[in-house]
Amino acid sequence: DYQRMGGFVQNGSANNNNNTQENNEESNDSVLITVRRAGQHGVNGTYRRHHGDAPNRYTQLGRFNAADVEYCIEIRIIDGTKFWYLTCHTGNPSEAPVDFYKARVNERCAYPSRVTWEPATLYGLLPSPRVAVSYFE
Repeated sequence: DYQRMGGFVQNGSANNNNNTQENNEESNDSVLITVRRAGQHGVNGTYRRHHGDAPNRYTQLGRFNAADVEYCIEIRIIDGTKFWYLTCHTGNPSEAPVDFYKARVNERCAYPSRVTWEPATLYGLLPSPRVAVSYFE
């Protein structure tokens, strides 16, 4: 159904909207996000939320520049606007994360699908990624 595909239905009741948001946040643990066809090949793969991760943060392990890294998809707020970022962290707190792609958050969708990804820095090689959402029990 539409909600399981990442969307939510808005109606006039504030309580129903709050319940829908809570249900989406609770079900984050059963979401898989698949990134494919990105020009930066290291970001391709399957991301999931792990116990203890922040809401709306999905990760996978991989390699970048011959080092082990954690790739992640997360929300950031830049100048008051929400963006999904596809980035990697080396695990070294003194190193800034490497941003590859970004997409403006679609408020009608709880997951980073149905958004237009674009390179966030020169590391984000074209073509931009395609993202799909699936669920597991």
